[in-house]
Amino acid sequence: MLYGYNNSAINFANRNDRMTMTSQAPTLPSLETTTGVPLYQQIFVLLRNQIQSGDLAPGARVMGEVELCEAFKVSRITARRALNELAQQ
Repeated sequence: MLYGYNNSAINFANRNDRMTMTSQAPTLPSLETTTGVPLYQQIFVLLRNQIQSGDLAPGARVMGEVELCEAFKVSRITARRALNELAQQ
C-alpha cells in the first residue's frame, strides 16, 4: 500500500468505448498555513515520518512532484523542495 492506495482503490470503467481511470485520493493530513512553518517543510516531515514509521515500506515509491502538488494543493517548486530535503536525509 502506498499512501493509502491499494489495488482496489483504482477502478477502470469502459464508458462509451473509452477507458477512464478513477481513483480514491489517499487520506493525507492538511497543511497548516497559519503556523509560519513552510509548506515544503511540512510535506518533508510528513514523508519522513511515513518512512520512519514503516508506513512507507523500504523500496516503495514516494509520491512524485505532480502527485504531491495534487495531494497538497501546492506549487511544483514546493513539492520539489520537499523531495530535495528528503533526498538529502
